[in-house]
Amino acid sequence: MKPMKIKQIVLDSRDVKALAAFYEKLLGWEKIYEAEDFVGLSLPSGGPYLCIQREMEYTPVDWPQSGAGVHFDILVEKDAMQETVEYAISCGAKKAEEQYSENWTVMLDPQGHPFCFDT
Repeated sequence: MKPMKIKQIVLDSRDVKALAAFYEKLLGWEKIYEAEDFVGLSLPSGGPYLCIQREMEYTPVDWPQSGAGVHFDILVEKDAMQETVEYAISCGAKKAEEQYSENWTVMLDPQGHPFCFDT
């Protein structure tokens, strides 16, 4: 069997457009598809898509108590960590109360999905 490629990563959300706008601003990705219940974003240079789909039963995880299941690690330069965290907060993210390393910073998007800035 040939190796498989990930086409897209999909996050559940009660407010599809708001969460897509957050990641569009944070990552600088382009919106490639938008419907009432689904939005797709793409890195301009290619790669898997990030999609947001409506799920009215979505409940944010109680991180770190219940774990996240899946989260993003977003690569940043070590000397840009503080600036990147501040930018994410200005986009609507929150810095998680519990941090586990000096090498990465755990954040929560506006709807509670955890992600990390990693050096």
